[in-house]
Amino acid sequence: MNFVRRLFSTPAGKQQASIEADLFQQEGPSWTSLSDDVCTVDFEESSLVVACEDEGVRQVFPVDKMTRFERYLEGDPEEGCAARVCFEWKIQGKGKETFDSYVLRFVTEDMAAEFQRKFAVRAQEAAEILAQAEVDFQRYDRVDKSWVPAAEEETTMATISQRGDLEAFFTVSGADAGSVKVNERISNQLHMQWNLERLCAIFACNDEAHSVNFTSEAEFKLLKASYDRSLAESVARARVDLGDVMDQFAALSEDEESESEDPDVWEDPDEYEDSPIKSRRGATRAKNRAQFLQIGKSNHRAFVCKRTDKGDSVVEAFNLANVSDAPLRVGKCLNAKGKAIKPQAGMIHAGDRQLLMINQDDDKVHCLDLESEKVVRTFDADNLTVANMFPVSKFAQQEGEQTFLAMNSRSAFVMDPRSEGTHRVRTHSYASKPQLSCLATDEHGHFVLGSQLGEFRLFDGQANKDGELKRCKTMLNGLGDPLKALDVTADGNWVLGTTDKYLVVVRTGKGEETGFVGRGLSASTRQQRGWAPIKLQVKLEDLMQHGLGGASFTAAHFDANEKGEKEARIVTSLGSVAVVWDFRKVKQGKPTYAIKKMEDYIVATDLVSKKVVVAYDDGIALTSTAK
Repeated sequence: MNFVRRLFSTPAGKQQASIEADLFQQEGPSWTSLSDDVCTVDFEESSLVVACEDEGVRQVFPVDKMTRFERYLEGDPEEGCAARVCFEWKIQGKGKETFDSYVLRFVTEDMAAEFQRKFAVRAQEAAEILAQAEVDFQRYDRVDKSWVPAAEEETTMATISQRGDLEAFFTVSGADAGSVKVNERISNQLHMQWNLERLCAIFACNDEAHSVNFTSEAEFKLLKASYDRSLAESVARARVDLGDVMDQFAALSEDEESESEDPDVWEDPDEYEDSPIKSRRGATRAKNRAQFLQIGKSNHRAFVCKRTDKGDSVVEAFNLANVSDAPLRVGKCLNAKGKAIKPQAGMIHAGDRQLLMINQDDDKVHCLDLESEKVVRTFDADNLTVANMFPVSKFAQQEGEQTFLAMNSRSAFVMDPRSEGTHRVRTHSYASKPQLSCLATDEHGHFVLGSQLGEFRLFDGQANKDGELKRCKTMLNGLGDPLKALDVTADGNWVLGTTDKYLVVVRTGKGEETGFVGRGLSASTRQQRGWAPIKLQVKLEDLMQHGLGGASFTAAHFDANEKGEKEARIVTSLGSVAVVWDFRKVKQGKPTYAIKKMEDYIVATDLVSKKVVVAYDDGIALTSTAK
């Protein structure tokens, strides 16, 4: 406790200023501001207090109950948008699956730093130090392309500590009080790479790459073992056997040994070689913002919904046979019964004849007829929020299927436009708050729900005797970080999850025996069969070379198609580069990937006929992969 208080004490001579921030709470896929004005942020004993007295807002958070604490930046100063430091955390409810999420967005970077220091004192004062070693602390200079000292002090310590609730922390600090260099929650987002041969650990933090270099092999192994165990227990939210930890991380570490470049993926890898790489979304001249990308499977068209600088929403159609053609606007404006629609998500439906859109203002699904170019119908989920929607089976988009799946943070349900009254006809809801975040289906109509806790829930998609959706057949653990998108192989044997900093591939079964239709295998049996989750990351060396440390992955997709061809690739993007993994090598435990510079920051990606479609705020591009 004394070590932590000294570590995070206020540096001598520094004045303690007031801290101000905006407070948000997550509701489904959206964040809701809890006050119109800025809030004051303070600590009363061991609780965080966020208040806006003029509006009667006062939220109290016990620090020892705040978990999964993460820091990130919002905005891009290079493009004229002021960067704001944000901190996100979760508060567990009465049940194990019940969580609420909150974010503080700080007025200044100094206020964020002071908040982080004060929070760390209270969050880590009861933490047990598991391992500690003296290290040489360095950072990577992207200009000189070399490692340089990152601390002025001669003595720098690396520390692994863990709280009773299994939250763990990696800290790098100097000898002086208050001289904290790095203090991060241990999670898979940290992108830690250990190198025994060089006796160092390299990691990404605050958009930079850092290295801690050890003086002995014994200290290296002590820190690594403590880090691995803490990470495994944080993910499992339970104590784990040390032998199981070693087996798990032996499997997960294979992606770090893989080759980063596969020269045979792109037909023209140097097509946009002269384009500058962008790690964050910037402000376009017209201030248009692409909301989503949808690809027609039978008419070779791509549809992009945009929010204009006037606040209106428009849908543009692009000819994939010649993407240089100017896009055609679908209708003049989006409105239903005279009220403007602001879509937050969309889905091509009914054999590419319709575009379904979720309006962020009323949580209803509106149907844009692509032939008449008018919003012709509105579908109601009977007072349930509709956060996103998906086809009832993987290739239903090409067919005349009328029903579709929808979801929110607690429920999944089938919508039928032919139903009178409410269009929600079958539902499965949780009484708790599992923080469901994404969904995907296979060709048999089985579906998987992902969550903010990194969990995968597998459903067979069938109705029970009461006419509602059957309950989850199998729940699989991922790697503990929020899942923001999913995809499934056509046969249902593999699930692909997207997080901000990595992709995760999970095997559900073999052949027709999958967790979608049975109870699935136990965790120990899955481990014995080599079915541990596979983590896919762009190597830290590539992130450093291209300046992509602050970039987040867009939704990743398999290259499946209705012709029955097996999935061979996984496509996603990071900043302004497209990334493709060889899925066949991923399944063999030898994943390789290839990256390609594109013309601008990529908002979304998809695949059509072995070609990668990328959407920018100002248009789309098509780039070819090898046959």
